[in-house]
Amino acid sequence: MRTLRRLICCLLILAAPLASADDVLRLGVFAYRPSQLLMQQWQPLADYLGKSIKGHRVELRVLDEDELARALQNNELDFLLTNPTHFIQLREKSAMIGVVATLSRNEAGIPASALGGVIIRRAERTDIRQLSDLPGKKIVSPGPHYLGSYVAQGEELARRQIDIRELDISFLGQPQDLVVEAVLDGRADVGFIRTGLLESMIREGKLAPDRIEAINIQPLSGFPYVSSTRLYPEWPFLAMPHVPLPVARQATVALLALTPEHAAAKAAGIQGFSIPADYSPVENAMRDLRLAPFASAPKFTWEDVWERYHNQLLASGLAALAIAFLALRLSLSNRNLALARHESEMYAHSLDQERSILKTLVQTLPDLVWLKDTRGVYMACNPLFEQFFGAKEADIVGKTDRDFVPADLADFFRANDLKALAAGRPCINEEWITMASDGRRILLETTKVPMLDSAGKPIGILGVGHDITERKRFHDELEQHRHHLETLVLERTRELEAARDNAEAASQAKSSFLANMSHEIRTPLNAITGLAYVMKRSGLSPEQAERLDKIDRAGQHLLGVINNILDISKIEADKYSLESVDFSIVSIFANVASMMSDRAHAKGLDIIISPDIPDLRLHGDMTRLQQALLNYTSNAVKFTERGTVSLACRLVETSASDVLVRFEVADTGIGIAPETVERLFAAFEQGDSSTTRRFGGTGLGLAITRKLAQMMGGDAGVESTLGEGSTFWFTARLALADAMPATVSNRVAITAEDIRREHAGQRVLLVEDEPVNREIAQELLDEAGLVIDLASNGREAVAKAATEDYDLILMDMLMPEMDGLEATRRIREFARGRRVPILAITANSFSEDRQNCLNAGMNDFIAKPVEPDRLFSSLHHWLPGRP
Repeated sequence: MRTLRRLICCLLILAAPLASADDVLRLGVFAYRPSQLLMQQWQPLADYLGKSIKGHRVELRVLDEDELARALQNNELDFLLTNPTHFIQLREKSAMIGVVATLSRNEAGIPASALGGVIIRRAERTDIRQLSDLPGKKIVSPGPHYLGSYVAQGEELARRQIDIRELDISFLGQPQDLVVEAVLDGRADVGFIRTGLLESMIREGKLAPDRIEAINIQPLSGFPYVSSTRLYPEWPFLAMPHVPLPVARQATVALLALTPEHAAAKAAGIQGFSIPADYSPVENAMRDLRLAPFASAPKFTWEDVWERYHNQLLASGLAALAIAFLALRLSLSNRNLALARHESEMYAHSLDQERSILKTLVQTLPDLVWLKDTRGVYMACNPLFEQFFGAKEADIVGKTDRDFVPADLADFFRANDLKALAAGRPCINEEWITMASDGRRILLETTKVPMLDSAGKPIGILGVGHDITERKRFHDELEQHRHHLETLVLERTRELEAARDNAEAASQAKSSFLANMSHEIRTPLNAITGLAYVMKRSGLSPEQAERLDKIDRAGQHLLGVINNILDISKIEADKYSLESVDFSIVSIFANVASMMSDRAHAKGLDIIISPDIPDLRLHGDMTRLQQALLNYTSNAVKFTERGTVSLACRLVETSASDVLVRFEVADTGIGIAPETVERLFAAFEQGDSSTTRRFGGTGLGLAITRKLAQMMGGDAGVESTLGEGSTFWFTARLALADAMPATVSNRVAITAEDIRREHAGQRVLLVEDEPVNREIAQELLDEAGLVIDLASNGREAVAKAATEDYDLILMDMLMPEMDGLEATRRIREFARGRRVPILAITANSFSEDRQNCLNAGMNDFIAKPVEPDRLFSSLHHWLPGRP
């Protein structure tokens, strides 16, 4: 019956018109999810097919089971994307052109050309852990004829000797979301769904990941979905019998050429389509479960028995007659002779009948069939082969290829015949031929099989030629399309490489610009803050002292702006590195409160530290943690007119080696509008322009805080109510100090008096080209009681270091004639210059600048503008002690 249906299918295809009068092609998609969701998912694919099939527009129809049945019955669909079990049912009920492609889904970049079933339960139902727990439980499924939500689970249960038909199962219909909802609200204990549904609902925000768990999870390597069963082929894409072959071929080419990067594939969440898969495992599973259309055993008639077993029946009858003949021969020799003669006639008739059946079979095969002897002389052929030579079988038998085709082609045929005879096994080759009957040129896939007698000696060769012209043309089209795609990929790769080079060049230009601007700003800033420091020591009136304080605060503010810009630039360029030291959480909060107390008290605010701060010693970048917390606290004091600023800390996660810590700063200030919160942590952003004018600031602090937190394995955010206050928080993952070697060193503040007391009279060479900065540095060194020699460039510094012994050299980096790096390298070549400490004092503050100084032979790095305390501490550390 199946062969008859396929024959009808072929006739319908041949009878189809060459072009449809209607330019609209209807694509049906089975609605296993909500229809609106599926329309959004598959409409781009329909549009893509419409553009790929010339002269046609593809209309998408998302249909449930009943709607699909009516549409197919009324011949309203041209293409269909449905589940494999539905395809098997349709194939058994009617003649179909069959599968033209198989769907391959995509999950986070991983292709999935197969599907399976998932058995789910609520996470708290720990009494359901394995398949043997299912009997007695209330189970729900969309229906008994769906592969992923019933058939796959039934096969898996059968492997464990559990009959799915004996379980308490209710069917809810489509979409499959109903099954998940029934399990969630307790109407069912267990649900059967297809693979990928859980992941889709979680991604769509319809399901919390911790609400549902799957049982009997299979270890499927490379498969992106959780599955409780073995896997089967994904959904087939079908073309209806009435679709013209050129249209079906264009649709097939378009589907197989669809790439994962195409907008239609991304919208559908698929990898694309592949060549049709083997759906026999699905059919076998349906047969095992006795599902329609295999619900009952096939019926056999005596005619079926004869058609299948006539040879055996004839052989059995002949054996019975032979036995009877031998028995009768013992008693009636004369009659035995007559019976033998009759039997011989019957046997000859049987042979004639078998020969006739074989002849009919060969003549009805849709391929060219011929038989030659070992010399290449034709012994038989079928009607299709007659069309090749343009002659009847009677005129072909007894002749060779040279009687019908050119000599070179005949020699080619003969060479392949001899190759098969020599191999002693079937040989396959391709042969282009021209049909003499109508002049068509076709490509044959020819199989030549040597025929052997009972002794294994060759007696001839059987040939079968299958027309693969269309397959070859289709393959060539695909190859051409593939080469075109490769060309496009190469072009796109070149474009991306050019864009990458441009981006790297822009990044390099940005870094160079920031480095130059930092140096140019820090140099005069050093003069401003340094002169302010020197002038304060010279005795001033209160009014002059107040004005110098304002100059100093303005300089420090400008320095903070520069540092923030450099920090955000380094972070974005992935050049920002974190340090790791041991520290106490409590000490960080104490430091921040101490630094902010004067500003808070000046505004009448109280800074409150939570009493339950964990008393832990941790390992991480204490400086950056304090910077982030100080930034939050400074903002809280700035935007709070009355009330309190509260600092708190708690542990979010703990493990044997590290903790996730949450730092919080809460205020009773102006608060933040909800629409403003989302952009607060972007660079150069504040609440609004009026706030910027009133309170000042660059809008970089919060952006830096978030990026620092993310570098430390955490994040940052804010919770705020307009007019009531805000709570800014950030988290960081930090190692426990007990598990790490201690690296903390407590540095005591050093003053000029300390230097004078311990190092007075020691010689220092100051190398600085800028007169004002040289004057400031000289003033600070004089205050410390040191003996100073001056050099205005690197060349002078090298000359003095070659003839004088110095206890320490302060070296600027950028100077005329010779820079500080080259001067340091030359000084290190002298015997007296190998041990002298050389400290860089420069406006170049990037980490690569520090590394360049160390590589040149310098011992330390002091950034401009120079802070006196920092300078005195470095001098105390590097000046040699008195003997």
